[in-house]
Amino acid sequence: MQKITIKLLISLLLGIMLSPLYAEQTAGDRSNVFKVSSIRILNKAEVSIFSERVNIKVEGNYCKVRVSYEFWNNQEQDLPIECGLPIYFMSSVVGDDVFNWEADYVTDFKVWLEDGQAVSVTDRIDPQVWNDSLYSESKNTPIRTKRKMYLANFIMPKVTSKTVNVEYKVKSYYRDIKGPQAFIPKYHSRVIQYDFTPALSWGKGTIRDFSMVLDCGEIPKDFIHVFGVGFNKLTWQDGYYVLNQTDFPINKYSIMHVEYDYNISVLNEFVNTYRIPQDRLLRTKVSSQADIYYGVENLYDRNFGTVWAEGSNHQGVGEFVEIILDDYQLSAIAIINGFPKTEDDYYENCRLAKVKIERQYIDANNVIRTDVQTADVKYESYRKVNEKNFSKLLTVIADYGNGQVYKVRKLKITIIEVHPGTKFDKTCISEMFLLGKE
Repeated sequence: MQKITIKLLISLLLGIMLSPLYAEQTAGDRSNVFKVSSIRILNKAEVSIFSERVNIKVEGNYCKVRVSYEFWNNQEQDLPIECGLPIYFMSSVVGDDVFNWEADYVTDFKVWLEDGQAVSVTDRIDPQVWNDSLYSESKNTPIRTKRKMYLANFIMPKVTSKTVNVEYKVKSYYRDIKGPQAFIPKYHSRVIQYDFTPALSWGKGTIRDFSMVLDCGEIPKDFIHVFGVGFNKLTWQDGYYVLNQTDFPINKYSIMHVEYDYNISVLNEFVNTYRIPQDRLLRTKVSSQADIYYGVENLYDRNFGTVWAEGSNHQGVGEFVEIILDDYQLSAIAIINGFPKTEDDYYENCRLAKVKIERQYIDANNVIRTDVQTADVKYESYRKVNEKNFSKLLTVIADYGNGQVYKVRKLKITIIEVHPGTKFDKTCISEMFLLGKE
């Protein structure tokens, strides 16, 4: 029993979901790219590298990689060069040797020379299995990987240099830590690892002129983290991580590990896709409201500076929101808690701490009741809340999973406990998201 539990835990931590919009379905293939790397000179040709320019651009679930290498042949004869670029990918079944390479892992792979001449590329998957490691919370967790090699051949004329360009898009991997039982997916950060160690075989192991630019796209600095041996010299410049160095000592650098949080955009899309349409909510009734500016319509207006505020004089305990649905399957309920317009508004007013949820289903007379505790969220998470980042602020108060959920006729949410405000006794909800499928 213990062995099965450990395997299940590892599987949940390392599992890969196929697509954010289908995360509620069975997880499917769990393999994915583990790391990419520098070019490896396979035929041990006596060449050195004068410069290497690495450009990596984060593009959502993918990273676009472009690298230019300037090789130098100081021999008195032309040299045939056979080089390979290894892409390591993980086992699709944790603990077993089952590997599935998917076409979307690496796309648009091409190699060309400085004069624009395209270099023919072939590929193969090597039979060897590696026990690689994955940096996670300061612990190295071994995983099983295989290597796909992209192979290219060209001629280096005698006593001359030649620039070789490599470009491709690689799928960043991410892990669904909640599993397929939940309706609303919850992901770890996307990860890309770039291994510089294959370059140790070049000449003296030093690159005369090295530069690297990591274009973070629209990912804010707070949501992207870069680390690895030697990469503490990376500097942040207006959305880019930059490293420039002369006489770059390859042996003092290893794998650059990039983690970035793309979850906000993914969850925004998920919530927008599965939010129950307004015309399927036949009626929403509240037990009270503070005044005409804090009515029930604010729960659905997508304006995060407006709220429904109850109108009692006892912090809202016992107040409720009641919704009549038009025969719609209810799979999850989420809110943006409190009054997040400003920091003062947020802390001065009350926020939900515990609610009672009552559901009455179509063709069923009984009412199912559940009590749900909601954690308080620090105001820092609410800064500049808008249509692009609102999912970062979601408080999920109910998730009924991916199985068959019966259609709901009536839903009632009653306040049981609150996080008290520092100035006012009004409990507020900025937005309510009812999620489900037709």
